[in-house]
Amino acid sequence: MEQLWQQIKQRFLSNTTFQNYDDIIERSCQAWNEILSE
Repeated sequence: MEQLWQQIKQRFLSNTTFQNYDDIIERSCQAWNEILSE
């Protein structure tokens, strides 16, 4: 699980500026969905 979280952070969430809390949730969900579709 920890490796999965590292992969999500590196591939989808790094070097990102979030506008607000909802943006964090939205992008996190998109990242999870992308990983699950692989």
